[in-house]
Amino acid sequence: MPDRVLNQFNIQGGTYYDGKGHPLGPCACTLTNERMIIKDSRGGTQQILLRDITTIKPHLGIVNKSLDLTMGQFAAIHIYGKKAELLEISDMLNDAIASQLS
Repeated sequence: MPDRVLNQFNIQGGTYYDGKGHPLGPCACTLTNERMIIKDSRGGTQQILLRDITTIKPHLGIVNKSLDLTMGQFAAIHIYGKKAELLEISDMLNDAIASQLS
């Protein structure tokens, strides 16, 4: 079954960790039924398979707000943004992963 676009959204920035941190500037993201594609303003692209995401955890403090996506033990994405945006991204990812399991 080919990738089907579920949603497109932007994130303010973040960091991709795979043993060391890689900053992500403002990014355009595409969520498909198989993966999340993050296109960085510097030209970099990250593709994360939904089946590889092990946790989705929002951190919604008074000052610092972020969303952590963990892929196994050694890779993670830390996304920065506004509370409503982060919760919406979290919901979209959870829905996409749930539909992939059913």
